Amino acid sequence: MPKPKLAKKATEVAGEYLVAAKLWLKECVAVLAPRNFPHVDIFLPQLNKAIQVKTSYAKNSFQLAKFKSEEDLESRVRKKSLFYTFVHIGEDREKIRYFIVPSDHVAKLVREHYYEWLKRAKHIKPVEEIKFEEQVHGVLLSQLENYEDRWEDLLK
Repeated sequence: MPKPKLAKKATEVAGEYLVAAKLWLKECVAVLAPRNFPHVDIFLPQLNKAIQVKTSYAKNSFQLAKFKSEEDLESRVRKKSLFYTFVHIGEDREKIRYFIVPSDHVAKLVREHYYEWLKRAKHIKPVEEIKFEEQVHGVLLSQLENYEDRWEDLLK
C-alpha cells in the first residue's frame, strides 16, 4: 500500500530535525533557529556557522526562492559562514540523502540551473521576455551529486 503524501511544511521541519540529529551523531552542537528566522534553520555555535536546510520528498529538485536579481541571489545566498544542506527523502522514506554545499556554490548552481532551463524548456513567453526575478529558483538533485555526505566541509 502506498504511503500518503507528506505535507510540505512537515517535510521541511523533518529535514531540519534530520540534519540536527546527524550533526549530533557527529558530536557537533546544532541549535535550531526560531521558526521564520530569515535564511537560517540551524546554528552551529562552536563553529560560528549556520545552515539553511532544503528538503525534498520523492522529487528530483529543491526550490529555494524568488530573487529580485542575480545580485539579490548573490547577497542573500553567498555568505562565508552559511552552508546549505539539501535533504532528499526517497519515495519509500527509507533512503535519506544529505548534500552539504557551501553557499557560494549554491549561487553558482542556481544560476546554472536557471540558464539551462531557459535553453531547454518550452516556455509560454519568448525566452527574451522571461525575467530572472519572476521565477522560483532552485537546484536539481543531479547537480548535487558531488556534495553528498560532505559533512567534513561543514565541520572543519
